[in-house]
Amino acid sequence: MFYRQLPVFSLSGKYTVEISQGNVAAQPIFVYQTNNDVSGMVTKVEHFTSFAFDPKGGAVTIRVSLKNGTPLNASTVELVNKTYTDITTAFDAGTFVITAASPKKHLFVRLKSDYGNPLMIFADPYALTPIPSGANVVTFKASSSAYVQSAQYDRYTIPNDVDAVVVEDGALIQGTIHTNSGRTKPLLLQGRGVVLGNGPIIHGTTGIPYNAVVITKGSGHRIEGLTVIKSRHFGIDIGNSCILDNCKMYGYNTNNDGVVGGDKSIIENCFLKVNDDFIKLYNDEMRVRNCTFYVQQNGGVFQFAWNSITPGSNCVVENCELVAVEYTGCGDPKLGQGGIAHCFISLRESDAHPASANNIFRNILVQGQLAKFIGINGKYDGSASLSLKNTLLENITVEKKPTSYSWIYTGNAPDEVSVRFKNVMLAGKSITKDEFHTEGNVILTFDPVSIYNPVYQSVRTKQHIFALPVYQNSTQTYFRIDASGYTGLLRLQVVNMLGRVLMDDIYNPGIITVPVEKMCPGFHKAILSAESSKTSNL
Repeated sequence: MFYRQLPVFSLSGKYTVEISQGNVAAQPIFVYQTNNDVSGMVTKVEHFTSFAFDPKGGAVTIRVSLKNGTPLNASTVELVNKTYTDITTAFDAGTFVITAASPKKHLFVRLKSDYGNPLMIFADPYALTPIPSGANVVTFKASSSAYVQSAQYDRYTIPNDVDAVVVEDGALIQGTIHTNSGRTKPLLLQGRGVVLGNGPIIHGTTGIPYNAVVITKGSGHRIEGLTVIKSRHFGIDIGNSCILDNCKMYGYNTNNDGVVGGDKSIIENCFLKVNDDFIKLYNDEMRVRNCTFYVQQNGGVFQFAWNSITPGSNCVVENCELVAVEYTGCGDPKLGQGGIAHCFISLRESDAHPASANNIFRNILVQGQLAKFIGINGKYDGSASLSLKNTLLENITVEKKPTSYSWIYTGNAPDEVSVRFKNVMLAGKSITKDEFHTEGNVILTFDPVSIYNPVYQSVRTKQHIFALPVYQNSTQTYFRIDASGYTGLLRLQVVNMLGRVLMDDIYNPGIITVPVEKMCPGFHKAILSAESSKTSNL
């Protein structure tokens, strides 16, 4: 699917991108550029393009070349992503050739001598979520001019009787999109178009919706495919039990944040290159998976809390890649340098007596050099309690050692901050207590590095999820799972109906025996994760 041309944006003066699939000859797609006028950033001109394809027609071939005719080769250009398992690269007559077998890819192409002109190529799925027959739909159609929202607060407020809003490829909404108060039914907001900020960041005015896409009234909404650029503040704000899928967010000003999600929200397959906090873990049971991050000057990648915000519990972040880091400095509150946490995991100077527990970060690759890995503290004057218990960091590779130590400060808090590190590597070495400055009730546990993290190159795994039924008064003693069709190490998790993990082990391909002794009668969920498979049989 060749997307129609967007209004407002200039076409790239640097890159040409062509795509082909099957027997169809290579055809050019529109590549855009936007200038970054924020001083001190590595990125000077942003280049981006997107298209969609159906893998049933075979892999798609992407050809990248320079408009000035300079040939590309292995010494001049690179695909930065390392965690996609179905991507190959080659060179053909001065052209950089990328082959992708499946969509939902955020491909970061970088010139080795010019980091200031990054190119992002977004390979989208051909099919979006079907809109039910008879649904009340509002469509922003492709147009040669922007849909400029000039009503109160430059917002488009979605009527409560609308079931779906579609932003077509080639359509650009200049302003903000919001659900209305009183909304009760789920909304489907989808499309391949762009929402562009319509002014500077706004603070302090009551009722101003300075977040670009705010779908928080009601619950159970689904937002997919959109690109948000230069939001006034947050890129996308979603409510409880919402799904955010395959969205892209760019922002360059200090307070251009990424996503804040409600309880039980899912954020998956998204790309974020914003200039403040990327994902706000402010609510419970949030899920973040298969996302790509490009860090700029400000903020933390995952922020649990700051000021009067309280953090979420039981959140899971998994199968993500941080492809680049531009910032360097980070203050230390103990030294009177403030608590700004330019780091991977942040809880910044919260005075809300925050309490959180049982959060998991796993299967993550961090490229680039972080200022700090972790920065967690209550108000350093000791007036606030801080409890962040049972955090697990598992199978995480940070390729370069952060420029400074991490810090965890609880002040005079009676409750604990406890973190377990399992297969966490910094610059090729297992993380140790020496990487941390701590004060207060801080408990750090370091597991030995096992074979499951050999510089984690394949964190985006294939998964099979299936039921294991255990019957009352049954004589069964085990299940047998035939996983002989897989390659590489396998991870098998068994979870009961209450969400308790009964089993979490690593196996080689072959027959896996699962004992029943720890299982009560009822259905259990088995999750088998693998890097790749020779067959689809299980």
